[in-house]
Amino acid sequence: YISSPVVVNLSDLLAPIWTQGLTNTASGNTGAGTPNVYRWNTETSGIDRGSWEEVTDLDFTISAGDGFLVYVYAADFGETNTGDNLMLEVYGQEFGSFTVNTNENDGSDGWTLLGNPYPTSISFEELRASGIEDAVYVWAPNDATGDGGDDTLNPSGSWLAWSSDGSAGLGDLTDGLIAPFQAFFVENADGQSNLELNFNDAIKTSNFPEFLFKQAPRNVIRMELAGQGMRNSAWFSFSENGSIKQRVSGDAWQLEPMSSDYALLATKKQGVGLMDIAHFPASGDLEIPLITEVTRAGTYHLTVTDFEAHGKDLYLVDLETGESVAITENMRYEFSINEAAKAPTDPFALLSDDPRKTSVDSHRFVISSKQQNQVEPVDMPEEITLRQNYPNPFNPATVISYDLPEQSHVTLQVYDIMGRYITTLVNDQVPGGQHQVTFDAADLSSGTYIYRLQAGNVVLTRSLTLIK
Repeated sequence: YISSPVVVNLSDLLAPIWTQGLTNTASGNTGAGTPNVYRWNTETSGIDRGSWEEVTDLDFTISAGDGFLVYVYAADFGETNTGDNLMLEVYGQEFGSFTVNTNENDGSDGWTLLGNPYPTSISFEELRASGIEDAVYVWAPNDATGDGGDDTLNPSGSWLAWSSDGSAGLGDLTDGLIAPFQAFFVENADGQSNLELNFNDAIKTSNFPEFLFKQAPRNVIRMELAGQGMRNSAWFSFSENGSIKQRVSGDAWQLEPMSSDYALLATKKQGVGLMDIAHFPASGDLEIPLITEVTRAGTYHLTVTDFEAHGKDLYLVDLETGESVAITENMRYEFSINEAAKAPTDPFALLSDDPRKTSVDSHRFVISSKQQNQVEPVDMPEEITLRQNYPNPFNPATVISYDLPEQSHVTLQVYDIMGRYITTLVNDQVPGGQHQVTFDAADLSSGTYIYRLQAGNVVLTRSLTLIK
C-alpha cells in the first residue's frame, strides 16, 4: 500500500518493478495479464470487491493524499532473491496544505484509502476529524513488531491498527504514526459520509514535542500468536464503556490478511465480528472467543507482551485440551495446530468481498473470568433443546437457553412474525452443555417474534412476546 509525497507520474514511480495488465507500462513490461495496481473507489456503495478499481493506465499523476495497492512479484528480486530492497524514488517539492473528502457512503459502507503526502510521518490522532471512526489501518508486508523472540521478522505481513477512544491509544501502529509513502484505510462513522480531512503542517510529527505528558493508567492486554515464521497480535481493553456484543469507541476491525500465508489472532464480539482491538466490560463475568487461524500447521505459542490489567483475574481456556492458564505478564502457552487454513492460490483473490475478516466459523480458545476447574460440572445434555425464553412476555430483555450434547456450530437468530430477519444472537462453534444468551429488544416495537436455533442439521423454533 503506497503513496507519494510529491507530484509524480505513476509509471515513473513504479518503473523499478514489474507492472502488467496496464497501458503505458515501463519498458519491457506487458499490457497483458491481470493488472497489479489498484485504487479504492470512494463513490461505490458498499465494501465489496467492486470497490477496488484496476488502474488500467499508468500514465496517471498521483495527487496529494492518493493511496494505491500494488502487488510486487517475487521475480522482481531476481532468481537468487538475496533479500535486497528495491528502491522507489521520487524528487520534487512536497505537497502543501489541502483537503480530502472521505467516502460518499455512510458508516461501515464508507471506507477510504488515503496516503501520507509528506516526507515525514503524520499523526492519525491529529488528522482524524469528527465523524471518522477512531481507528486507522496500515498493511505492513514485513511487520517487525513483536516480542523480540525467534519470530522478530514477520515476512507474512500484518495489518497494524491503531485506535483511541479519547484517552490512551492502543494498537501495533506505534502511537498512530503513518510513515512517508504509506497508504492507509479509514472508515466513516455511522450516519457520516463525505467528510473533510485536513492535511497540513499540524499533522506532521516532526513539529510535535516528545512526551510532555504522563500517560494515564490503562487497563489493557496485548496477546501475540507466533510460530512457523509468522506472527499476529490482538489487543483488548477493559472499561465501563466496553461491550461483549457491540462495537464501541476505540474498537478496530480485524481486516483480511493480504498475504497468501499468514497467522491471525483476534477476539470476537457476539453478533458483531472479529476485532484486532476490542474494549470489553470492566466488571461482570466474561467469556471472550479468541480466534487463531494459520496457513502453516505446526507448533505455535500464545504470549502476553503487554499487561496492564488491574484487579481482573482472567484465564486462557483451551477448549480442545481443557487446560486453563492464568493470563499474566509472563504467560506463554504452547500448542499444536494440525489442520491449517487453506491459503489462497490466487493473490488477487485476497481483494476480498469485505476488507474485514469474516470467514472464521469456530474458535479453540476463550478468555474467561473463570478458571476452567472452577466451573461447576454439569451433566451433558442428551439432545439438542431450545427452551422457552424467560421472562415471557418481557420488556426490554429476556434470556434464551439451549442445550447441546456435543460441540456444534450454532446459529441463533430472531425474526418478526412476518419472517423478516431482526438480528443474530449466536453464530459460532459452541461447546456441549447448557447455554444462555440475552436478547435485548429495547429498539423493537411490541409484538410477537420468532427465535430460531440451528445446531448442525437440527433446527428448532419458538416464539416470544415483547410488551412495552
